[in-house]
Amino acid sequence: IERTEGNPFFMEETVQVLLDGGALVRDGAAVRLTKALGDLKIPPTVQAILAARIDRLPPPEKDLLQTLAVIGKEFQLNLVRAVVGTSPDELARMLDDLQLGEFIYEQPAVGDVEYTFKHALTQEVAYNSILSDRRKLLHERIGGAIETLYAASIDDHVVELAHHYRRAGNSAKAIDY
Repeated sequence: IERTEGNPFFMEETVQVLLDGGALVRDGAAVRLTKALGDLKIPPTVQAILAARIDRLPPPEKDLLQTLAVIGKEFQLNLVRAVVGTSPDELARMLDDLQLGEFIYEQPAVGDVEYTFKHALTQEVAYNSILSDRRKLLHERIGGAIETLYAASIDDHVVELAHHYRRAGNSAKAIDY
C-alpha cells in the first residue's frame, strides 16, 4: 500500500506517527502541530510508517508485538502466555499498551480473551522486522505451546501446527501434521 491522497489507512498511520513523535499534540478537543511543516519527516509508505512506529516501541513491547506477529493475525491470550515468558501482570500491561498504540485490538471470544492485529499490514511489517533465526525459534516455540495447550483437541490445530513447524524448519513435525 503506497501513499496516496485517498488512502485512509495511510492518513491514520501518519497522524499516529506524528502523535507518537510529539509533532502533533492533543489540546483538549483539538490537535495542534508543534513543529514547522518543513521539519516533519513523514515516511513515504504505510509500511515505512508502521516500521518507524514499531521501532519506537520500548524493547519489551516490540518483542511482544513481533512474537504476536509470528503467532498470527488473531491470537488467544492463553497461547500468548504459554509462548511469552512474562508475568501475567506485565503481559497484561504490555498488551494494554499495544492496544492503546492501536497495533492490536481485543475482541470477544468464547472461553478465552482473543486479540487481532488492527490491520494485516501491521502484522506483516512486525513479522518481517524479525531476524530469521529468531523467527524460526518463535515458530518452534509456538508449535510446542499449541501441542501442549491443545493436546486434547490436537486435530483442530493441525493446520496451525504444520504452518509453524514448516516455518521453524522442523520438516518432520510439519509433515506429521
